[in-house]
Amino acid sequence: MDEEKLVKLLEEVVENVADDTHELIVASAALFISVVALFAALLQVAQQYYASATGYAHCDAKVVGEWSQSKSRIFRPYEFRFEVQYESPVIFLCRPENKKGPLKNKAIWRLDGSKESQKNTWSVLKEEAAVPADVKKTNTGSGVEMDTVSADAKKMAEKAVHTADNELATWVPLLLAIQRMERDSREWQRKRLVPAHPPRSGESVRLLQPGRTYHDVEARHTLVVALQKKTRSWDTMPAGVRKPFATTTWCHMIEMAAVLGIYWIEFDRSRDSYRAEGNGYMLTAEKVPDLGITFTFQTYGENKFEENRTIPVEEVKDLSFGAVPTIYRVPGRFDSRRLGFDDDRQDLSMLSLASRAEIAETLSIIGCNTNTVNYFAKDETSNCRVAHLFPLPFEIVGMLSRTLHIEHSVFRLLPNPTIFPWKMKNFSLREILNGYLAQVGKEGVLSNKDSPVVKAIRHHGRTIQREIRKGGASASSSVVLLDVLHGALDDTDEVLTGKTKEDRATTKATRDNRPHAQVGAATTNTSSTNDTSETESERLRRQKVQDVLRSHIQEVLSVLNEKSFEMEADCPHVAVLAVPGGLSSSPFEVIDAAAPEDRPEKLMEIYFDVVRKRVVGSAAQSTNRRESMVGNPHAPPPVPGIRRRATARSTVAPDSDCGSDHDSNEGSEVSEPDELWHLSTAEISHEDIWCTLVFRMICWLMLHDFHPKDVQITKSELRGSRLPIYIA
Repeated sequence: MDEEKLVKLLEEVVENVADDTHELIVASAALFISVVALFAALLQVAQQYYASATGYAHCDAKVVGEWSQSKSRIFRPYEFRFEVQYESPVIFLCRPENKKGPLKNKAIWRLDGSKESQKNTWSVLKEEAAVPADVKKTNTGSGVEMDTVSADAKKMAEKAVHTADNELATWVPLLLAIQRMERDSREWQRKRLVPAHPPRSGESVRLLQPGRTYHDVEARHTLVVALQKKTRSWDTMPAGVRKPFATTTWCHMIEMAAVLGIYWIEFDRSRDSYRAEGNGYMLTAEKVPDLGITFTFQTYGENKFEENRTIPVEEVKDLSFGAVPTIYRVPGRFDSRRLGFDDDRQDLSMLSLASRAEIAETLSIIGCNTNTVNYFAKDETSNCRVAHLFPLPFEIVGMLSRTLHIEHSVFRLLPNPTIFPWKMKNFSLREILNGYLAQVGKEGVLSNKDSPVVKAIRHHGRTIQREIRKGGASASSSVVLLDVLHGALDDTDEVLTGKTKEDRATTKATRDNRPHAQVGAATTNTSSTNDTSETESERLRRQKVQDVLRSHIQEVLSVLNEKSFEMEADCPHVAVLAVPGGLSSSPFEVIDAAAPEDRPEKLMEIYFDVVRKRVVGSAAQSTNRRESMVGNPHAPPPVPGIRRRATARSTVAPDSDCGSDHDSNEGSEVSEPDELWHLSTAEISHEDIWCTLVFRMICWLMLHDFHPKDVQITKSELRGSRLPIYIA
């Protein structure tokens, strides 16, 4: 009996244990399911919160490159969501020493091609792997050979155009293109400034020394592309825009295109149609709703930045809009574009050449008569001839534009400020210079052959010829030749302005140190040039130059469009087509009929035998008439025999050792005065000024260059415009 009870009790215990185990299993399973459900719910909630971070995926490295490291999610507790913030660039152009940008209290990063700049601007130039043929085995010194790629192969791979990589925002390759421009062009310039062999004996300009002085040349750059990083929120992104955009302004976009060597093909603001291309790059634009004009930057071909690199000077900003700063404009620290427009100027400080109407207005400011102005002002005169070997506006630019070449630099390219293309296939500036010097050296051509100005011109001209012969086919990019041309222009500026090079530098420094209010007052002065420190003698010199310039433009356009030409008895060198009655066709028609190699010489014959005589007489009458109306206020006569400090430039150096440099001038040497003449104070005749203007035009055009496909399309109303635009 006891055994039966014991068995029943054991059975009951077993049954209870089984029930408890089953309940434990069920409870454990239920707990596990609950935990999984809770975790899923938490993930779902988290996913919903993270999904509220709209645009986060569009700030990925595949879209904005290294700029993706700036993206972040900011939790907004009162809105129960995340806000996406990122940084994008605000791009502008400025002087390298500029401390103020569009954004206050934000660092300014300059895109100068250095590794530090690439790192700071998140635009590191990637050197991709090269093809196996370019791979070389290099011993590391530890017995292990590693694959290395040649520098040329890396650079070629880096420049390769990848048409499939179009996910990036286009401002990312734009920053890379600017960095590559600065890096490659500076590297090319350094190689040219540090020759493999020592300079030739007798060179007038010493080449730069390796490792030191080329930094001084780079320090003279007055224009650089810079950016600031602006923090933006995706909440403000317009509908339909799925990539972060960069910001700039109209004027900076146009200037940036000029710096990269991109020229405009279409620029129609009425239809919002814009297209520019060049150097393997293309810019197009369209109007995006709720945003504005948005540009797209693309690479479609090979690009290089060597001799075609735009000169990095601040005046490029003016040239991009068809405005040409002249030798009579002294820019200060506060540029007139930042203080207001100077379109109301009535002096020679700035030339506007962006359209036929602006050219006509410029000619009017110079003082040309109505007939001359109408060659550009009226539609019915659009077919009139305004070019001989090249259009006349280039001649005006060469005569008056400031020397924009950086001393000791090898960059020559500038934006074309005129509406005409610069094509040199049918003529050579070297041959024009030869023809000019041949006329200057002829007996009986000039009445002022022994003047200090003509002697200086003859010396500089023969020095230029000598360097051209030494340089051969590559002379146009010779460092020595470019510096010789630069030095010649310094002397011509001294003649035309009445100021020495040192005086012009001092005036600029004085102006840079003026208070802001004084500079602003100076820029609004329309009665004279920007340089308010102009003396009476300098003013008279400038007016005399203007008389000659005005007469020259009038006579050239008049002779170009003459249907009949009265042959002058003292013009035996001009071969014209004679007709009955003593009248002949325009002498410029002889140039059209001549062989290409003879045209430069014919042009100079016409200039000296026809144009010069008319210009000198007409300009002298204008000067005498003006002086008689104001009581003949002659400046104090210069004191002859003033000895000046001997420098490499701005001095009439002896030219007897250069006589054999030009075959046509051999045996035509003249004696040099015992004293060195100061060109700024020497007595200058109208003939001296005309010879200086023509010589300066030739030298300026030899020192600077324009792309043959680059022509100015009217957009001067956007000069200095801070209207924001965007880069997709």
